[in-house]
Amino acid sequence: MRADVVSAPPAAPGARALPRFQSRSALRSDLKLAVDAYFLTTGLSRQGAGTMLFKSATFFAWASSSYLLLVFWATTWWTAAPLAVSLGLALAGIGFSVMHDGGHASYSSAPRSAAEPPALWI
Repeated sequence: MRADVVSAPPAAPGARALPRFQSRSALRSDLKLAVDAYFLTTGLSRQGAGTMLFKSATFFAWASSSYLLLVFWATTWWTAAPLAVSLGLALAGIGFSVMHDGGHASYSSAPRSAAEPPALWI
């Protein structure tokens, strides 16, 4: 086992122990320095850019339009089925992409927004 990985005790008897990384390992400090240097040299913000907000708005518009068309326009199964698939893909995009960015506090530098992400999406 690597030096920066510590095995945590299992949560329940018979459960597998999950690896925990030490917060002050050499790998973590080297990675943090490299990431900090990247943002300093490129001048990019840690909170994302306009392209990330555009991506999020696109996913929400896609999901909203698919839902509205499914509810108010689709009258037969062959019009409802593709719209249901479209709505599912849009919601998956929100779940995987937008929520991932939110989990990394990419939308705001305010600590509260990163500490309580479920409250933002309900």
